[in-house]
Amino acid sequence: MKLIRFALACALLTSGCLRQLSDDKRSKNRDQQAAPCAPALEAYTQNIEPIVEQRCIRCHVSGGGGAIAAAFQSGNAVWNMAVFSKLKNGDAEAIFKKASNQESHGGGRQLEDGELENLKAFFAAAAQCSGPLAGGPQAALCDGKSLPRRVTLLSRLEYRNTVQAIAGVTVDVNIPAAAALEDGNKNPRLAFSNDQKSRTIDSNLAFQIKQAAATIARDFAPEKKAALGCSTEPVSDACLNNLGTQVYRRPLTADETAELKALGGFVNVVTYLFQAPDFLYRTELGNETSGNLMTSYEIAAALSYLLTAMPPDAELMQLAGQGALHTAATRRAQAERLLKGTNGLSEPLQNFLVEWLELGPSEMANKVGTYDGKAVFAEARTFLNKVIQEDGSLETLLTKDEGGRLGILQQRAFLASHSNNNSTSPVKIGKTVARNMLCLALPPPPANANNNLAETPNLKTTRAKLAMHTANPACASCHVRIDPFGLAFENFDQLGMSRTVENGEPVDTRVNIALGLSIDKAYENSGELIQSLSQSRELATCFDSFFQQYAYGTLSCEAQSVTSGTSLRDYILNLISSDRFITRIP
Repeated sequence: MKLIRFALACALLTSGCLRQLSDDKRSKNRDQQAAPCAPALEAYTQNIEPIVEQRCIRCHVSGGGGAIAAAFQSGNAVWNMAVFSKLKNGDAEAIFKKASNQESHGGGRQLEDGELENLKAFFAAAAQCSGPLAGGPQAALCDGKSLPRRVTLLSRLEYRNTVQAIAGVTVDVNIPAAAALEDGNKNPRLAFSNDQKSRTIDSNLAFQIKQAAATIARDFAPEKKAALGCSTEPVSDACLNNLGTQVYRRPLTADETAELKALGGFVNVVTYLFQAPDFLYRTELGNETSGNLMTSYEIAAALSYLLTAMPPDAELMQLAGQGALHTAATRRAQAERLLKGTNGLSEPLQNFLVEWLELGPSEMANKVGTYDGKAVFAEARTFLNKVIQEDGSLETLLTKDEGGRLGILQQRAFLASHSNNNSTSPVKIGKTVARNMLCLALPPPPANANNNLAETPNLKTTRAKLAMHTANPACASCHVRIDPFGLAFENFDQLGMSRTVENGEPVDTRVNIALGLSIDKAYENSGELIQSLSQSRELATCFDSFFQQYAYGTLSCEAQSVTSGTSLRDYILNLISSDRFITRIP
């Protein structure tokens, strides 16, 4: 125990002593790692792999100049086979016609006359597979590994709520979120406010924590002191144990009680406790009896903070003392109880949806036109509450009709968050849909990329300006994965209001998705696209990877069983019931 506390103290005093210990590098989704259809793989390695490796990858790799969205990965036969199988919807003749034409193929002639039969042989073998081939155009998702033993710093929300719950004092410290993340393909990845990477305590934050501890000690609510048995001086052992157990989220040892008693009065004890590493960090270390499992008290804290951003309540602590939280059924029952107590959608879970869909900018946006950001943002939160309270699914989240708007993507908060102050931005919408909802690999833009759209008298619509801007092949290789998703929403302006014309010109919302996805086809507008997106397997698996990133504060995840029709509440309960939720390995 003393060794653990020494390590925790090191984390408090230095910024580099306890870094996030998990391996952030992701590999493929568990479904993508499954053994592919053997005849198809054999046909690929014999007939197609030499072509891909020697001629295609140089352009059609992530970040390359080739226009296909499903980028190949050098040396990854399973992944590349799946990517190739989706090209031109598996039409060997169309692929050959394109890649053997010097003029129409940007990379010149890359297929010879005799190779058409090789293409046909591969697609014939692929057609005989009973299930989907492994791999695909999504970014790398779940690695399937258990998380390592670690300690995690409370988030800003968790710190504030914990202090309020124990002391009845409202105090805030600026605990940072992760600055930047990359997925397994080294592409930018959305970072949540509770991501643990790079979240450490520097001297400035340590000073804030010290000041906050003094404030807590000074303003500790009398009713809270009385409930803890701490109303009289000198402080009793009962007071120290009651208070210490709440602050550390576990019972104190005899040595710890003695250390606190030696500090003197209540103010000194409180000032010390609310700067202690055992308070600031949640441990996921287990002990000599739990093996590779977290202790029951660690499980109680993990469950409570995920669902409520609060420390474990009395019932959870009692169950932890009984060792009952190692049982999946008990964890599920407690999760149901906590969710019910939050009317279906707790603050941290609501924050997840807000951050995942990047709705926050709508609240403080400065728009040209009549716009009340706080009302728009509150409207979106109300919508999210309704979906969860009605036991909604991902499909419901995207398709529930609310005042004539289809799901969260047609809510004003989403549209306003992903637009400029005086114009729409199909790129912003498209990037969020492609990266956050479909997990498509999106490499960072070139360092010298010009983000300004052309301003010429003959280009009146945002769509026309964007088409000119992305005509450069170096831009098109990424924008072909992004822009169609955003252009479908051009019938909404920067305020999130419906429109049919822009600068006197009719808006065009027609798009064609051709990215090797299950939703590949032409769409007339955002409504059609949303309906298709809401039922896609890619959405479900991508949501799964992002929710686990949020739940665990790290990129590592294990693929869960989820479809677009799965109740979000059931998905969360299943995750908490899983072995991975409580397993931490050396």
